[in-house]
Amino acid sequence: CDWSSDVCSSDLGFSPDAGQSLQGNRLFGRKAYVGLQGDFGAVTLGRQFTVIHEVIASYDAMALANLAIVGFQGGNYTGGVRQDNMVKYAGKFGGFTIAAQHAFGEQPGSVARSSSTGGSLTYATGPFMVAGGYQIMKDTTSYYGVTVPNSDQKVWTLGGTYTAGPATIYRSEE
Repeated sequence: CDWSSDVCSSDLGFSPDAGQSLQGNRLFGRKAYVGLQGDFGAVTLGRQFTVIHEVIASYDAMALANLAIVGFQGGNYTGGVRQDNMVKYAGKFGGFTIAAQHAFGEQPGSVARSSSTGGSLTYATGPFMVAGGYQIMKDTTSYYGVTVPNSDQKVWTLGGTYTAGPATIYRSEE
């Protein structure tokens, strides 16, 4: 990165100085989705953040910054930050926000193999917010960047915040 500029090329997904795709050689490595939004909520399709990533970010003091402890555990590896071929719903009803996702596995002969399904529920009122989520990634072969035997990876999280004036207290369990 050229720290004198406001944008790092890795944030773009494209290295303008070398003419290469970043983000694992993806043209759209961050998010690329379409959807419909209305009073019912939002339904989106494509490459996007997982619901477990979004719910953890809601009560992580650093909003899942790359070097945050919860960010490393909950966002980058354990639940996956972004996934392809995802159908996601999110809706807000009074103080409740619900979200659900399913990412199709893209494996020949099986839409379930290497798929991911998750859901989250958030309640916020006044200075309090509490949120939780669960996600399962089928046929995972790596954990924290280490190759592991093929298995299903299950992630759960529960956390919340309390705001008093300019201060916010954060608490989470994974």
